[in-house]
Amino acid sequence: MSSLPGAALAQAAAEIDGGDPVAADLSLARSLLGRRTATTRLAEQGIRIQRCLWGGEPTDASDPSLESEAPADCDESLRAHQLLGVGWTRLVRGERVQATADLEGAVALARSAGCDRAVMAGLSALAMVAIAGDTLAAMDEHSRTALEFAGTHGLQGDPTAVTAHQVAAWVAHQRCDTDAATVHVTAAEQAAGSGTYPAVHTLTAGLKAVIALDRAERPYGSSITLHGVLREMDWSRMPDRATACALLIQVQIALRVGEIAWARESLALAENLIAETMETELIRIILHLQRGRLDTARDRVRLLLRGAVPALTMRAPVDCVVLSATLAEAAGDHPAAHRGMAHALELAVQDRLIRPFRDGGPVVAAVLAAGMGRFGHQDDFAGEVLAKLEGPDTPHTVLLTTRELELLAELPSMRTTEEIAESLYVSVNTVKTHLRSIYRKMDVRSRREAVDTARTIGLL
Repeated sequence: MSSLPGAALAQAAAEIDGGDPVAADLSLARSLLGRRTATTRLAEQGIRIQRCLWGGEPTDASDPSLESEAPADCDESLRAHQLLGVGWTRLVRGERVQATADLEGAVALARSAGCDRAVMAGLSALAMVAIAGDTLAAMDEHSRTALEFAGTHGLQGDPTAVTAHQVAAWVAHQRCDTDAATVHVTAAEQAAGSGTYPAVHTLTAGLKAVIALDRAERPYGSSITLHGVLREMDWSRMPDRATACALLIQVQIALRVGEIAWARESLALAENLIAETMETELIRIILHLQRGRLDTARDRVRLLLRGAVPALTMRAPVDCVVLSATLAEAAGDHPAAHRGMAHALELAVQDRLIRPFRDGGPVVAAVLAAGMGRFGHQDDFAGEVLAKLEGPDTPHTVLLTTRELELLAELPSMRTTEEIAESLYVSVNTVKTHLRSIYRKMDVRSRREAVDTARTIGLL
């Protein structure tokens, strides 16, 4: 591509790789001057797709010519890069099957051409397609394949490995392997270069914040980071499954640190973006529980178990059944709690999905411990799950009123008593009265002790 269009396109590709999409726009405009061959048109197509992934409408790259055959004399490497761009675009647009075909084609061409970085980019992208397919086993397989290739070709720290590390980190997090999750998200952060798409940087930041919360003694900082990431998110470019997963995580973390307003923001987004789904209804149920409305929560969970609305993610049904088991245990219905936990184990065992049990709190550990030896074929998996959970040997119950539960949820935040009173629409004296009652019932002497105890017994 030594012609003017070819030189301009080469410059545009270098500018995108260097993280300067504005300069790339100017070079792409220059590429329209002069004589353009079928090969330069194909190159332009691939580069414009890469530019689109930096920002702009996902449909910018969706014209019929994307599916046309390459020129007979087209370089395999050029065609591989073009297919990589097409595959990513289709993935953003939610066209998983077509994205898989394009990316597999790109990997095959790149292998034939001896382009290791293009092979790595394709394998990493296929790992992200597995996330869109929402199966942990497939995510694990594809991310391992990509990272094994990176290891044998010296590409572990290359920007093309970022996505594979992200997927591996997510799999480890869902299986409650915090050490592995931390290793992979750190590798993703270190491998990202100036040419890495902004959305990929954002995803790494969000993953890092979520993973850090597993070990954070003071989780507020990581919660603020995650909230900032989600506020900057371009939800129009997010697949529905990713949206559902992100909003559920945000609600759980927001309530953990007492930021009820953040949780309500997530519910509003869910109602707008993924209405009539199990995930949105689970968010509503979590907020009902936060207000102490156990009967309402039980009624809504029963409706979900009857298939009232569809689930977008693989873990939502597990979350729902775990929640039904913990509500049964809270009501003293131990047989129903055991049956529910057994069903949750059946749903989760194929993917070794442990996170919903961890998020369920100490009550889940108590039900699992009480049922060991009675889960049949799932006993081994139940033991694996139990080993990942933290909780007391026996459940500890503290009976708080609805108002006290609302106030308790505010305590992990950095707000003053006056600010909490304002957010709850009560007087400062009322807040102080409820605080004294909470301290007495929980047998604690300070706000910090109340928060620590509440987390230990599953109230936060």
